[in-house]
Amino acid sequence: MVFKLIAMDPYYYFQVGWNIFDSIIVTLSLVELGLANVQGLSVLRSFRLLRVFKLAKSWPTLNMLIKIIGNSVGALGNLTLVLAIIVFIFAVVGMQLFGKNYKDCVCKISSDCELPRWHMTDFFHSFLIVFRILCGEWIETMWDCMEVAGQSMCLVVFMMVMVIGNLVVLNLFLALLLSSFSGNNLSASDEEGENNLQIAINRITRGINFIKAYIIGLIRRMLGRKAKSNEGDGEDDNSKKENLMLNHMNADADPKTNLQMMESSSTLTDGVSSIDFVTNAKVTVNIPIAKSESDLDIPNDYDYSSDDETGIIKKKVEEVADNAVQSVTEEKVPEEEEEEPEGEPDMIEPEPCFTDACFSRFPFLMVDVTEGKGKTWWNIRTTCLTIVEHNYFESFIIFMILLSSGALAFEDVYIEQRRVIKILLEYADQVFTYVFIVEMLLKWVAYGYKVYFTNAWCWLDFLIVDVSLISLTANLLGYSELGPIKSLRTLRALRPLRALSRFEGMRVVVNALVGAIPSIFNVLLVCLIFWLIFSIMGVNLFAGKFYYCLNVTAEELFPLDIVNNKTECFALIEQHDDVRWVNLKINFDNVGMGYL
Repeated sequence: MVFKLIAMDPYYYFQVGWNIFDSIIVTLSLVELGLANVQGLSVLRSFRLLRVFKLAKSWPTLNMLIKIIGNSVGALGNLTLVLAIIVFIFAVVGMQLFGKNYKDCVCKISSDCELPRWHMTDFFHSFLIVFRILCGEWIETMWDCMEVAGQSMCLVVFMMVMVIGNLVVLNLFLALLLSSFSGNNLSASDEEGENNLQIAINRITRGINFIKAYIIGLIRRMLGRKAKSNEGDGEDDNSKKENLMLNHMNADADPKTNLQMMESSSTLTDGVSSIDFVTNAKVTVNIPIAKSESDLDIPNDYDYSSDDETGIIKKKVEEVADNAVQSVTEEKVPEEEEEEPEGEPDMIEPEPCFTDACFSRFPFLMVDVTEGKGKTWWNIRTTCLTIVEHNYFESFIIFMILLSSGALAFEDVYIEQRRVIKILLEYADQVFTYVFIVEMLLKWVAYGYKVYFTNAWCWLDFLIVDVSLISLTANLLGYSELGPIKSLRTLRALRPLRALSRFEGMRVVVNALVGAIPSIFNVLLVCLIFWLIFSIMGVNLFAGKFYYCLNVTAEELFPLDIVNNKTECFALIEQHDDVRWVNLKINFDNVGMGYL
């Protein structure tokens, strides 16, 4: 801060909001250091945690979320007031209706006839119960209320708090808050350009790449090798010649002259080394350009072959004659499209079984499908594709999936006592497994391995069928009682997931969830930042304060009038062997436990 004040001048320094925020944090830190020996002021140390919010200056997502929440606070003010009024009303109603019952019938809910921690004898405790109901923990307190005041009245009050306070007002509060996170607010502004975080990451990446290149170059020099030249230097003369074309035409000349000039491009590229491009003003060298930068727009409905260049040049001469300069690249002759007879449905043809890499590595996989065994194999694949694409086949598979999922529900703890049902379920499981295996084989033949194993839904089906197949094989071999096999059999519960790929709506929902993962991850990181602040604050305020003195024999806590602190508990430990100074499992002794 001092360096910034000197460099920027105090006047300009305090013109920036982030600098003001930083100066406040530094001032509070200095005050905390000056009062470090004063008891009870450790809370000032927690203000230093606000320094985490400086990340918003370099983190666009955090900055955006903070701005949206800050802008929505004003709009939520009225609703917050309504929620507070409702909590106040129900706290007073609970105190008026059930306060006397808690005093008179306290022995029904407390073994020592003393008021428990949660009661409604005063406004404060009644307010805490209403707040607990809004947090969703209403079952235990409602049971105590029903014990002391009767079932009917407690049910009515608690249900009203749940419906009005939680389901209506609180959810409306959340809905209004979430409405602030609209698509327009969440979309990043294109005018902002790169943020500081991205710039820092790019610089780090460039630095790492530079270090790698330097180390590799140093090793090569030590080994006496030359560094690799650029890829562009390795081009041969033929590839360079292919990139040289005529780029200049005389717009005033006759089209036939231009055509002759363009037809001579093939001979020009062959003898490019002997042409004087400097003396001939009409001939220039065209550097290879990107497709999007080409001046010559080629219709997408043309399919060109690279063998004949002059054909397309003749067809385009009418268009290029009016332009002074045109870029002419290698193009293909448009093939005449065969007219399909109207009224005939499109034939469903299978995709290739394997990828291009497999065909290039194993040429024997390529077969002629026009005659012999290849034609027979093609007909088999076409038939399988027709079967798996049929609506009846899809409906049958969905029915089998639902039936197999329902059969899994009967395998409860009493299945060993019901021998008939167990045998029926075993045979049914075998039938389901065989059906799913046949379905998988049909899809392999119909779609091919390339299409099948590049589809995530097919991978899900494949893994679930594998689990069923392994379970069936283990049962037939007599290894069904092994621990790993039992654990694997539990994965059969994933069978209902196969139904997801059969329904369009479910696929849309799953794809939407998967697509939202990056945004959810960003928001989760922001939440972790906020939770880190409160976790560190809890460590500063409550570290080591969750210990208690326990009698391990009776498993009871010592009352405060006997043991009030650690010193008194250790005095009892020296006198008794069954006394322990124990910490709660949930505490704030470190940041990790504070997160939990």
